Amino acid sequence: MPLILMCGAPASGKTSRALALAAHLRDAEGATVHLVDEASCQLEKAAGYRDSTAEKITRASLKASVERLLNAQHVVIVDSLNYIKGYRYELYCIARSVGTTHCVVFCEKAPEQAAADNAAREGGFEPSVAAELQARFEEPRETQRWDSPLFTLLRESALPAAAVADALLRGKKLQPNMATASAAPRATDLLYELDRITKAVENSLVPQLGSAMAV
Repeated sequence: MPLILMCGAPASGKTSRALALAAHLRDAEGATVHLVDEASCQLEKAAGYRDSTAEKITRASLKASVERLLNAQHVVIVDSLNYIKGYRYELYCIARSVGTTHCVVFCEKAPEQAAADNAAREGGFEPSVAAELQARFEEPRETQRWDSPLFTLLRESALPAAAVADALLRGKKLQPNMATASAAPRATDLLYELDRITKAVENSLVPQLGSAMAV
């Protein structure tokens, strides 16, 4: 089943959209949905991005949950910042290795509005941390395969839940490639290795047999 990556700066509306998507997929499609976020990994969101070490732990924990939950029966929604394109690519590769569909839902909000909403939120990010995350944010782009299909939602946009469900549940599944699956050894490779090992054994035994016969 599909992998949905929520993406956006702090206080851009990701969680409310993720919850609405999960409700639609459960009610309209009968899907089993898992929400993966910092809380589900026993992490505090605001503290999980205060420094590079904490952020690495946070991203690794989220990724491990995706790897554990994503399979043919479950929809996984990752409700987190997912603001680094390299990290989105890693999650895309997990979906590809499973052979399922994938999409990115980008909650776009003006930086000034996001900062104000974050400051007004109880338990929000420290203003300096939120500003740094906003400055380092790498927006998803439809032209990048790991960001496609991409659904961009403005603050006032209606949630295209049916379109997301249609793209994921009835869209083309990703196929494993060299980056996500180990290639099976070819018969010609096996024959070559067998021949090489046999010759090595012969080359080792022949001198020893000659010495034994001379004695």
